[in-house]
Amino acid sequence: MICQNFHGDKGEHVYERFIILSCDNVIPPEKRDAELLDKLKAESNILVNVAVRCLIMAKKRGYVFTESERTIANRKMYEIENDSLSLFIETCCIVGEGRVKIREFKQQYRQWCKENKLEAERPNSISKMLKEKYGIDGFKSGTEYYPLTIKPF
Repeated sequence: MICQNFHGDKGEHVYERFIILSCDNVIPPEKRDAELLDKLKAESNILVNVAVRCLIMAKKRGYVFTESERTIANRKMYEIENDSLSLFIETCCIVGEGRVKIREFKQQYRQWCKENKLEAERPNSISKMLKEKYGIDGFKSGTEYYPLTIKPF
């Protein structure tokens, strides 16, 4: 999936507004209609009419859009891909057991982001994000996260 990533608030309330469609039926360049845009412009009245009818139906449903399982999976995948910390947790960690030193966790996370050409979250935000999204807390001494283990690389 290729989507543009964004920065800022990455809470569930943001992602639940996204509907990410799969476009698997790519037309090879030699079969593409060079006049497609002109044809669509010629049918613009019909296209707008259909769009307005669909909007009216959505309004009647309280603006609730139907989504396939695949569309829901696309959104979840985008949420993970757009959030390097969550991707690191999903790929490289075991949530629910063990402890890891905070400094070691942040160092390995930054290194993993660098190796995977991803932007790391700001160090000051990591603890808050771990707490909110995974229930991972800093140990009383403030030197370890728990329950969290980094898988051996």
